[in-house]
Formats: sequence, C-alpha cells, structure tokens
Amino acid sequence: MSVAVSAKEAGVKRFIFASSVAAYGSSKTDAVETDELRPTTIYGECKKYAENEVLTVIPTATIVRSASVCGYSPHQRLDLTVNMMVHDAVRNGIITVNGGEQKRSHIHIQDICDAYKLLLTTSKDWVAGQVFNFVAENQTVSETAKSVAKVFSDRYVQIVTKPRSDDRSYTVDGNKARIHLGFAPKKSVDDAIYDLKVKFDSGYWTDS
Repeated sequence: MSVAVSAKEAGVKRFIFASSVAAYGSSKTDAVETDELRPTTIYGECKKYAENEVLTVIPTATIVRSASVCGYSPHQRLDLTVNMMVHDAVRNGIITVNGGEQKRSHIHIQDICDAYKLLLTTSKDWVAGQVFNFVAENQTVSETAKSVAKVFSDRYVQIVTKPRSDDRSYTVDGNKARIHLGFAPKKSVDDAIYDLKVKFDSGYWTDS
C-alpha cells in the first residue's frame, strides 16, 4: 500500500502489480480474469487484498496474475512444483508425488520476463486498469513428475506416489493476454526442466 501511495505522489504513470494465480483459489476450470477471487491460502488472501488496495490508490494500475514460475534463476526458488521436482531428481533420484491429480499452472521465467517487458513497452492506456493471466501450461502434478523423469533419461529417477495431502488445483486461462497483448509463451515446462538439469549437472547447487 505504501509503495502505491508513494508512486502516486511521485507521479508514476505506469504501475504494475505482481499478483498470482493463487488469488483465484482452487478451481476445476481454467480461471479467467473476471472470475471472483476465492483464495484458499494466506498467500492468496494477501495477493487479493493487495490487488484491491493498489487499485484503490491507482485505478490505472495493471495487475499481473502469474502462474508458478519455473526454470533457472540466480536466486533459485525450490519450493515450486517444477523446480522442486528437478532438485529432488538430482539430489535423491526420487520424485515424491502426493496424490497427483491436482493441477498447477506454470510459466517459464524467460516468458514471464518477456511479459513484463511487453507491459512496459505497450501503450499505457492499453493496459491501464487491466488484469492479465500469464500462463504457459496447466498440468497435473503427476504429469509434471513424468516430464521431469523423461528429461532425466540419462539416469534412473523413481516417482513415488503417496496419498494426497493437498486437494487444491490451480489452472488459469491465458487467452486475454494472447488476444489483448499478442503474448504467446515461447518456452515449455520441459524447457524449464532441461535448463535446470543443465545447471545442476554443471555444478550449480543450493540447499536453500
């Protein structure tokens, strides 16, 4: 809130807020930008609250509801589905899947960077007050595990399935970004898995 107020007072003409698909909450259908936000986690609640606060202060702000970002980063997050599975495959040779039919949405880090660049270079009037989902693929957790194991064809990786501990499914529709902005992801989940594998195999490591 204080950032939005400061931006308004400073005369900032373009404000983009990084929200998340978690703001939608769990759904059996691909969420679109006009759907009611029904978050099921504290993180999602915070994103919903922040969206409302930002738009109250700056009605022309652009809201980005991003899918989970996957792929290599210098400041690597390993608590996201794709990244965590690759880390576990490298370190333990085992990918643990709890349930597996739950769905998650993903986008490659290079694509989300391109998306933000597009929002910065597109006419501000065209994106003012708009909400956009940015997503490349919606997959079940089991599908993602199988993709990781497939990319790791040079070694044995076991997929261990355990009882479901989380029933939430996050899937979103990215058609608005495609139609309104001409945004089309160039990278797949498999690309993210491969990028991470190359980094880990080259000696990159983290326990964070």
